[in-house]
Amino acid sequence: MPSARFFSSPSFRLSVLPEKLSLGFLWLVLGVSLVTAGCASQAVLDDAVIETQFPLVIELRDALREADSEELELLAPATHERATQAYEEAYRLAQRADDAAQNRARRGLTALSEAREQAAITADIFEDILRTRRRVIAAGAAEHATDNYRDSEAALIALSRMAEEGRVEQAKAGRQELIDLFEALELEALKTDTVARIEAAMAQAERDELEDYAPHTLKRARDEHTLALATLDADRSNKIKAENHAQRAVFHINRATGIKDIIQMFVTSDFSEEDKVLWYQGQLARLIEPMVHAPAFDEPNKVLIGALRTQVEQLVQDRNRLQLQLDEAERRFNDLVLEQQLVLEDVRAETEAERSAEQARAARFAFVQSLFDIDEAEVYRQDNDVLIRAQGFVFSPGDSEIAAVNFPLLNKVIESIRTFKDARIVVSGHTDSSGDDDSNMLLSQSRASKVAAFLSEVGGFESQRFTSVGYGEQRPIASNESSEGRAENRRVEVLIVNQ
Repeated sequence: MPSARFFSSPSFRLSVLPEKLSLGFLWLVLGVSLVTAGCASQAVLDDAVIETQFPLVIELRDALREADSEELELLAPATHERATQAYEEAYRLAQRADDAAQNRARRGLTALSEAREQAAITADIFEDILRTRRRVIAAGAAEHATDNYRDSEAALIALSRMAEEGRVEQAKAGRQELIDLFEALELEALKTDTVARIEAAMAQAERDELEDYAPHTLKRARDEHTLALATLDADRSNKIKAENHAQRAVFHINRATGIKDIIQMFVTSDFSEEDKVLWYQGQLARLIEPMVHAPAFDEPNKVLIGALRTQVEQLVQDRNRLQLQLDEAERRFNDLVLEQQLVLEDVRAETEAERSAEQARAARFAFVQSLFDIDEAEVYRQDNDVLIRAQGFVFSPGDSEIAAVNFPLLNKVIESIRTFKDARIVVSGHTDSSGDDDSNMLLSQSRASKVAAFLSEVGGFESQRFTSVGYGEQRPIASNESSEGRAENRRVEVLIVNQ
C-alpha cells in the first residue's frame, strides 16, 4: 500500500486517477493516510511505566515465569496457552496505555490458575508416564536423543490435550505406548552415556593397531564392553554395574596401549632377552627405592617378589596403625574443641543471663524510684537490694501511731515491695535527738513494728517476710540542731532485701 507521503507528494494528481474512481475513494485514501500517520506518532510506554500503571500485567508476567518449573505447558497446554496469549495481548494494550490491559491480564491470571488445577489432574492420570519421563531426563535422553525425545514430549502434550478436553479414556489408552517410547529412550541414553567411552576407546585402539601387540588384553576389553551392554538390556536401572564394566573395558584398552609402547621400545632399542630382564629389574628397583634400598636381585624372582610383598604389607600395616593414631588424636582434638565451645557457650549464656537479670533489676529499681516524689522518699540501690528512705513519713512527736496522711506514701511502698517477689523486708524506725536515748529507742522500735504490720496486712504479704528494728537517734541523716533536720531524722526506712 502506498504511504501517506506518497499521497501528499506533488506527483499524486487527480488527473492520473481512472475516471471511474469516485470522490469517496479519495476520501478513503486520505483517511487511511491520517490513521497511519497517527499510529506512527503514538507513544509506546516502557516497562517501568507499565509496572506502575498496569500492575496486573506485571503480576501475570511474573506468575508465568514462576509457572515454568511446574510444567504447565506439558500438563495443561491449552489452558497455559490461553494464559500466555492473554499476557501478550495485555502487554501490547499496556504499551498503548489502553485500560483494557488490566482486564486482559486478569483473564490471564484466571487461566493460569485453571492451568494449575488441570495440571494436577493430568499429573494424576499420567503418573506412570511422568515417573518414566523423569528417569529418561536423569539418563540424559534430552542430550543424547534429541529428535526422539522431542517426539515423545509432543506425544505427551497431545495426550494432555485429550485429558484437558475431557477425553480422559482416550488419553489413558495412549499411556502404555508412550511409556514404551520413553523406556526405549532411557535405554538408548544409558547405553550412549555408559558405552560411548568404550566405543571411542575401541576405535582409537583399532587405529593404533593394538591388536598386533596386545590381543589378549583387547579381548578382555571387548568382553567387558559386551557385559556392559548386556547389563543394561537385562535391567536398565543397574547403571552402576554397567558403569563398572565400562571402566574395566577402558582400563584394558589403556593397558594394551602401554604394552604396545613397551614392546616398541624393546624393538627400537634392539633389546636382547637379557636386556629386557635387566630393564624389568631396573623398573622394579626404581619403584621400591623409597622403601627398600637394595632389592635382592641375586635371589630367584619368586623369592624376591615374595620378600618385597612382605615388606610392602608391613609398611601398609604401619601406615594403617599411624592412621588410626592420627584419627584418635583428631577425635580427641575435636572433643576438646567441642568441650571448649560448650564452655564458651555456657559462659556466654551465663553472661547473657546475668546481663538480662541486671537489666531486669535496673528496670525494677527505676520503677520504684519513679513512684516517689522527692519530698516523700529517696530511693537508693545497694547491690541487689533497694532502700526506701521515707523522710516524708509523718509522726507526731513522741507518738508511733500511723496517721491517715501517710496512707498514700505507704501504698507506694507496698507497690514497691510487690515489684520484688519473695524479697525480705526490713523496716527500721528512726527518731531525732529530742528526749532520752531509751525512750527514743522504744519509740523507733514501735514505729517500725507498726509500719511493718501495716505493710503486711494491707499489702497482703506474709508476715514472715518482715523484720522491724528501731535505731532511735543513732543514725541521723541531718542535723538535730534545726527543726528541719529533726523532721528528716524522724523517718522510716524500708530495705527490700533480694536473694
